[in-house]
Amino acid sequence: MTDLRYVFLIGAARSGTKFLRDTLAASTDVAEVPYDINYVWRHGNESCPHDELGPEDIDSRTVNHIRRSITRLALKSHVGDAKVILEKTVSNTLRVDMIRRVFPEAEFIYLERNGLDVVESSYRQWTMPADRSYLLEKLRYFPLNEWRYALWFAKNMLSRTSADPIWGPRYMGISDDLERHGTAQTCALQWKHSVESARLSIDASDTSVVLYEQLDDPKVGVAKLISLLELSDGQTVSQRFAKQYRRTSTWPGALPGKDLPAIQQLIQDTGSL
Repeated sequence: MTDLRYVFLIGAARSGTKFLRDTLAASTDVAEVPYDINYVWRHGNESCPHDELGPEDIDSRTVNHIRRSITRLALKSHVGDAKVILEKTVSNTLRVDMIRRVFPEAEFIYLERNGLDVVESSYRQWTMPADRSYLLEKLRYFPLNEWRYALWFAKNMLSRTSADPIWGPRYMGISDDLERHGTAQTCALQWKHSVESARLSIDASDTSVVLYEQLDDPKVGVAKLISLLELSDGQTVSQRFAKQYRRTSTWPGALPGKDLPAIQQLIQDTGSL
């Protein structure tokens, strides 16, 4: 096996990270972790009520556990000689510096999408009933020694209702914001915390920044990433991308009208890259 490159796809929930991960993984050079694995990143910190973990929150044993777990999960179903390990967990927007401690050699792709579209999509995700078939499929990836987190994850997924949702990255204070502002505005605050935290951690030496709306631009989109990752079968990735990429806005969609002014103001105040 050649020396592996560890690439981490960072982006707020509902920004297109799953789509981009699976698109790049169409290459036989890329071994992907096919699900978000928050339980791996939170190993040793399971009781922490939020996902904002830093380098100081993990010890050397945890570092080794995370490295081994991610490599194993990525290569578990991969056929061929992988060159790139690709992982994306949306809560990682809140802990990029922790990733750098675990993987000093890490490379990052930061994907950002129009905040209005992200919030609308997140709101639908927060308020829809749990997909039980997806839940059962994902639980297959939980190792036996992570049963406590698996139990919490299943309970959280199955108890989600429009009156009491908790979905996606848990920034500090998210429960208070949910009680104070309601679901729709908390979706916007979640996006804000995610992108601001990720932007602060962007380093030009190890991070490629991509905008979802520009993924079809040959200079700054998927074509750039194919070249950056030195994929030997880039045409396969390009074909997969062309077949599935959609750039449509659903704003304001199902969002409550009373929340729209506050959401728009928050997105505007956060600004864009």
